Amino acid sequence: MWIYKEKVPPMRAKQINEVKNFERGQDPKSAMGLGVKGLIQSKIPQIKEIDKATGGWRCVTSVEFYPEDGQLDIGTYPGQLCRGYFKNMLKKLGIGDYFKLDYADSTSYEFKLKPEYLNETQNFERGQDPKAAMGIGGVELMDDYNERISDLKVDIEDLKSAYSESYKDYIREILPGKKITAKMSTLPTISKDGKSKGKYESGEFTITVQDAMPSGNIGEEATRSGYGASPSLVVADMEGNMYQLNLDQKIRIS
Repeated sequence: MWIYKEKVPPMRAKQINEVKNFERGQDPKSAMGLGVKGLIQSKIPQIKEIDKATGGWRCVTSVEFYPEDGQLDIGTYPGQLCRGYFKNMLKKLGIGDYFKLDYADSTSYEFKLKPEYLNETQNFERGQDPKAAMGIGGVELMDDYNERISDLKVDIEDLKSAYSESYKDYIREILPGKKITAKMSTLPTISKDGKSKGKYESGEFTITVQDAMPSGNIGEEATRSGYGASPSLVVADMEGNMYQLNLDQKIRIS
């Protein structure tokens, strides 16, 4: 009895490619997407996505992470209040504890990896404590103190800006469209053709307010040491005349 046997090619184990291509000087864990730097790399695309979904903020213009230097650069639109916003965003992504704010201005924020996370590739000597070999462990009290001071300064600046904006909104909510009587000083204005209009004059005036805003920054006033100028408002009437209204008085609003 003949049994037909189909020729079956010999089975071979699938080849598993464990070879990674590394650039000279590149941190292996970062290249493989492992470790802190790998985690950060995976979160970078989400920063812009979160920013787009956060209503009116939309601060971000660019995001770059440089693993070798441990630096995260975030570009912003000028004048946005972003410092506390970015710190909270990084914490939400689970990478906030790895960074400290190194530099900030009106258009950029630079975060640096804390030293213990900067170099994840270490050689250990026999009998040496691994944490000591990696330069981690222990407590750097001065670093901790300076970081807290830095965070406090950032929070203070954010609060100053937030309170200033809130007070400006309050003034523009209660005064425009209302008739007020108060002691004020008129302010000269410049017309479109470059001619000066009006003169300095003090007295009690009754006007209908077109617009009003604080002449100073309430946040700066709150943290200034010593005495500054008396807080005041700049007020415009319906004819475009400008007035300075000092706050140290009772005004009548109708």
